Amino acid sequence: MRKLHSASIFVCTLLVAGNAFAASFIVPTDRELVRAAKAIVIATAQGSYAERVDERMINTVYLFRVDEVIKGEVPLQELRVAEPGGMIGTEGIIFPGAPSYAPGERALVFLDVNKQGDFRTWSMGIGKFNFVRDAHGKRLLMRGQGDEAVFGWTAAGTPHHEVIRAEEKFLQFVRDEACGGVGDTDYLVDESTVVWQPKVKANVNGSGFHACDYASGIGGFAGACGAKWKDIFDQPGGGGSVSFTLVGSQSGGVNGPTGVDAGMAAWNSNPLSNVNLGTGSGSSQIKFDDNAGTGACGGAAVGCANTGFSSPSFTFDGGTFAQMVQVTVSFKVGFTSNQTLFNQVACHEIGHGLGIRHSNEGTPNAGTAVMMSVANASSPFGANLMSWDIDAVQTMYNPSPGVTCTNVGVPTAQANPPSIASGASSQLSASATGTGVTYTWFTGSPGDTSTQVGTGSPLTVSPTVTTNYWVRASGTCGPAQNSASSVTVTVQTCQPTTTVTASANPPSISPGGQSVLTASANGTNPQIQWYTGDPPGQILNGATGVQITVSGFDSTTKFFAKATNACGGPVNSNVVTVTVACQNVEISSAFALPSTITAGATTTLRVNAFGTGLTYQWFFGTKGNTSNPVPGATSFQFSANPTQTTTFWVRVNGQCGGPVDSDTITVTVVAQCVNPSGAVATANPLTIAPGATTNLSATANGTGLTFQWFIGTPPNGSAISGATNPTLAQQPAATTTYFVRVSGQCGSPIDSNAVTVTVSAACVNPSIATQPASKSIFLGTTATLTVGGAGTAPLHYQWFEGATGETSKPRGTDSASFTSGPLMTRTQYWVRVTGNCGQPVFSNTATVDVKSGRPRPVKH
Repeated sequence: MRKLHSASIFVCTLLVAGNAFAASFIVPTDRELVRAAKAIVIATAQGSYAERVDERMINTVYLFRVDEVIKGEVPLQELRVAEPGGMIGTEGIIFPGAPSYAPGERALVFLDVNKQGDFRTWSMGIGKFNFVRDAHGKRLLMRGQGDEAVFGWTAAGTPHHEVIRAEEKFLQFVRDEACGGVGDTDYLVDESTVVWQPKVKANVNGSGFHACDYASGIGGFAGACGAKWKDIFDQPGGGGSVSFTLVGSQSGGVNGPTGVDAGMAAWNSNPLSNVNLGTGSGSSQIKFDDNAGTGACGGAAVGCANTGFSSPSFTFDGGTFAQMVQVTVSFKVGFTSNQTLFNQVACHEIGHGLGIRHSNEGTPNAGTAVMMSVANASSPFGANLMSWDIDAVQTMYNPSPGVTCTNVGVPTAQANPPSIASGASSQLSASATGTGVTYTWFTGSPGDTSTQVGTGSPLTVSPTVTTNYWVRASGTCGPAQNSASSVTVTVQTCQPTTTVTASANPPSISPGGQSVLTASANGTNPQIQWYTGDPPGQILNGATGVQITVSGFDSTTKFFAKATNACGGPVNSNVVTVTVACQNVEISSAFALPSTITAGATTTLRVNAFGTGLTYQWFFGTKGNTSNPVPGATSFQFSANPTQTTTFWVRVNGQCGGPVDSDTITVTVVAQCVNPSGAVATANPLTIAPGATTNLSATANGTGLTFQWFIGTPPNGSAISGATNPTLAQQPAATTTYFVRVSGQCGSPIDSNAVTVTVSAACVNPSIATQPASKSIFLGTTATLTVGGAGTAPLHYQWFEGATGETSKPRGTDSASFTSGPLMTRTQYWVRVTGNCGQPVFSNTATVDVKSGRPRPVKH
């Protein structure tokens, strides 16, 4: 049985303070993502919890079971991944675009490391790929689901368009790239062939869309549907403004203030809204070349909007909003030289600073808008609003001129529930007619304002003694009105817990599915802890509360709840059984990691299988040969240290279906694995004529070396297709620089030196203009021979003793002349002339005859 996962249900009822973020990215290629990630895993989420990092930051920590490690070193038992944002008590921080992982969710995750040293998803949602199937069962890997959609551009400055990837082909590409190879990029799926289950459309009331429909949501924070500026742009007559302080300057060849002015002008120029943004001095800021600011949204972020909001909340256009107090927009250092592109990023992030959501993530929905979460490659807008953007700003900041202002009526108030146990909570709610009504709560009798307890409706209170509350309603017009009477929240004395009842919904699930367990206990403020099995059972860690969700198990399981309170218990509930339908055995993959080891080293054999009640038995040998089982290897993985090359396979059985046999896995054992080193690249010749050939050659040391030639300067270059041998013939049309990347069975790939082949405008092949002449000398004297070489300099000369073509006796130096030593017999010589292009040429044979006698002195 797999590990059980749980998630408690809770409600946040008071917004104290928070931040909302939104970001734009330069989206890397898949190959760049593999190389940039610190680690890559296939993992299944187990659960999560929130932890405080410092006074201004909260992280949500997700716990994973690792199914496969593709790159890096990560804990196999329980992997922690910390994502920005979360809520502790009544305080919270929201990062739109930050990935979240539901219990039981399986994903391909590219990991980075945050400032605290914890793993995090690489650049927010860019590093998360979900395993999904379409309506026909096609296996896919998809990034950017729901609120995690990717908005941004490529490194070349074109709008990014997210693609769909085939599961197995993309996983093979990632594995090959992570191991230093060159992965096959043939994994993209034609989107027209993917058929999705139809989505249920949201209902829209007959009066049209309201401000909440365009707001960037902030979850359960005080029931608010978003955050916006209050009493600045939404009052009849307007007149309010928000001023941003510009900080620094933008590099990359664009004008930062120009882009900001264009973005602000787009939002300001709407006749049905009073939006008035400008630059000058103010607590809100726009920061250029601010890597620290964009870093909060991930390493690939090029723009990031940080929106600060606070309580009290307020009502606008029938919805509850948090009150914006400050906005900070940051742009990455020199991310683009395209002014139109920069203007669009500025306009998009300033839109988030007004509280406006992505256009394609709710209803109404539009795929053509500045606020689109994924840029449309065929329609770059710059700072020009589309129809959806205009509707959004006019709806969220429409002051409704001409609407009659209604005075505030006397409010009514109620408490739900009116009677609570000690330590429990009640919700105070109020209602009053009038324009722009807000509520302030007090204790005591109406008119007694000595003790204010909060604002808004509803308001959650937790009195320790019976308390009277009353409410004051204030509005845009007329005087404030007090409620006619107070409401009483009665605090009961402690009643012991004596009974508890548990139920499961649904009671029968498919393997890996979810069931909601609910407990009902009597007494005052009972505390619930869940267990598995029959009493006394085994505690289900982290599973507390009257309702939990369990998932991730593949066999029928029993659960019960234990309830206690301050004056009674513990008391066990009835046992509920969640029945799991039987699933046939299926093997998705079996492998050894690593598959090549040195003698005495260890490798891990692993099978990824699915089904109900699985059992495993590993064998030595080839698939189907059961004569040699591996002792003790009865789990989905085990470690082995063979001393010679060995084959393995595994048989998987289940409660229904099976057995199913894996393919044969070979573990190659080498005597000693030597890391790649000493990579050297050469070219001969270094200078060639147009259309001529140069021969590239690479040498290196190491075990099991493979080669890949590139055009460029290491480490950046363009791989030459099929150039995987140590030698390579090339005919460059222009002067070109090459290098070779060498990979081995162990260690990391290394790059050679760069070698440049110069293509000259006119290179003359070497030739011999004057042949070396034969001569006679006296016995015991020397002879000097000379050759006349022609062709493009520099020319090189190699003299040999013997007839032309005999190379066993090289003589002399790299010179057009050669002087022999004292000769005693008849001797032959010749010379080879080499140039920067063409083939070497051989001279004729020059013979030196030796005469007896001595040279006579010359007398004068």
